[in-house]
Amino acid sequence: MIQLSTFAIAGNAPNGDNESAFTTFGNLTVDGAFVSGTCFATADAADVFGNELNRATISEDLQTIGFGTGKTINDQATMTFDQDPCNERDEKNFQLEMEEVTFGLSSQLSNDLTLSISNTFNLDEQSLTPELTLEGNYGKLVLSESSSALAELLIGTTGSGAKTAIDVVQDGHVKNTTGLDDNYSLTYYTPSFSGVELGIGTSLTSRNIGTSDSDYSTMSLGIGYETYIGETVISLGGGVEKATNKVDDLSSCLDADLVKAEAATSADAFFDGLYGGSPCGDELLSAIGMELSIDNYTLSSAFSHLNTDNADSNVWSVGFGSSVKDVDYTVGFTQESLDYARDKTNNDKVEDISTILSLDASKPLNESLDLGLSLSSSETDNVSQEQGQGTTTAWRAGVSLSFGF
Repeated sequence: MIQLSTFAIAGNAPNGDNESAFTTFGNLTVDGAFVSGTCFATADAADVFGNELNRATISEDLQTIGFGTGKTINDQATMTFDQDPCNERDEKNFQLEMEEVTFGLSSQLSNDLTLSISNTFNLDEQSLTPELTLEGNYGKLVLSESSSALAELLIGTTGSGAKTAIDVVQDGHVKNTTGLDDNYSLTYYTPSFSGVELGIGTSLTSRNIGTSDSDYSTMSLGIGYETYIGETVISLGGGVEKATNKVDDLSSCLDADLVKAEAATSADAFFDGLYGGSPCGDELLSAIGMELSIDNYTLSSAFSHLNTDNADSNVWSVGFGSSVKDVDYTVGFTQESLDYARDKTNNDKVEDISTILSLDASKPLNESLDLGLSLSSSETDNVSQEQGQGTTTAWRAGVSLSFGF
């Protein structure tokens, strides 16, 4: 049993003419899901080396794919890959978790200025995200962790299939660069002028505010637009975010990748290091989305692209939604891809691809309680599975309860 309450605190100004009220707000989401296909066999060390590197000319092969001269790597005999963590069984399990808990308070400081302070606990990632917002006639100023103008103004992501059965290339659309991970950001949003809203923000590091020791310097720019044509509503939104890395450059990314490959205990981790599958160095994120609403129907689509000194990733999605008897339905299709930084010795491209088909439904049970249902099927083709089982499929069926107060 979960018991939640709200309250208001009122205090009089010294002259007794004004009153300032603090009200609490929050949201709790509980999610339960049955998943299947989350575990599969992968390649062993001998298969990976036999396909990718010639044991007699490892140094030359590493130079061919871009590591430079004089580099080497541990021999396959020293590596132990966990090929089958499921012991020849298809892992099926039920997961129950409290996904997020948000609580906060707001106050009307004056007739045209509102202050809000909130905290969001992500229990799955075990993270806390605080946020402070000042909003008035001249726009909105937000101080928050891991947030940007692009993330706020990007629309059209409905149907992106973020809740899937397995770890896919990206967990939905890319909305932040690495420069905002665990860092604070300060973002200003203009009021809407003729349907146009702008946002601009910069990152602050939680440990080294204002010093040259920070890993990243991040700037974001977002734009949103909405217009009406009869009963049709057209919305567009997106932006760009640039993260300049003050510590890592291309050479340090290569060194880190080689260390990662040497320490790998799976084919996936080995390929991640050998070909550069993780963001590193400078990053540029661009994204755009749209929504078209006609009567009781909504068509949405979005595209996001993250370009880094190492791997690049793309996510494209399209969704179609409608409401029937107070139930909102959304059917979505998403394709995600990860382009590794380096090609194989034979110049073949190294890429992971996943496709996701999803169905979501939600129904308000009362003013503060919503019931949700999500079904998704995922198909993933990782380059590290070429000598293993190849394309893998998985599915997820989940139910969620969201309580707002």
